[in-house]
Amino acid sequence: MKKLDFWKVFNEKHINLFAELNARWKDEKEYEDIKEYLECFKKNIKEDVEVYGILKSPFAIKVKCIDGNIKIKIKNGRFHAESIK
Repeated sequence: MKKLDFWKVFNEKHINLFAELNARWKDEKEYEDIKEYLECFKKNIKEDVEVYGILKSPFAIKVKCIDGNIKIKIKNGRFHAESIK
């Protein structure tokens, strides 16, 4: 799946999951392993992409698409995607 196509299907389910995990991470980061959050994203994002990384600060996921990689994060209260290497 191409980056733009994935961004179009990054829907309410994904947004809610991301927002929930982001809020939980803010509260529990001293006690929980960030890798568990990555596994949750991998299990719940089933489109034809690979969720391959997660960042702690800012909380973000890295997604591999056929035409490159993107990082998805919350910026100024809105979801934001940017191309990355």
